[in-house]
Amino acid sequence: MWQAEVLTEWLFEDGTNRPRLTKDYRLVSAVDTTGQPVENLVPDPNQSIWYIVCEEAMLDLIEADNNYLVLWAKEVIEEENRTDEVAFVEDEYGEIKA
Repeated sequence: MWQAEVLTEWLFEDGTNRPRLTKDYRLVSAVDTTGQPVENLVPDPNQSIWYIVCEEAMLDLIEADNNYLVLWAKEVIEEENRTDEVAFVEDEYGEIKA
């Protein structure tokens, strides 16, 4: 998985504003980082910045698309399930070892 911020334009469809990016690409999540209320959207330039999470292949497609500008991207590294517990075992002499 990758996280990134992408500059995209707004689309007005079916009475709703939405980022073009979410129409063109399948994303895990997308959040508006510009914080613009809908009534304050400026038609020129028609741009906003979105924080997204997506698969690497999807990010590659977005980066290659001239309709978008990827401002930054970072791989999300998920740690495997691990525990900080120490396993104690008894050796052949009856001593407890970590």
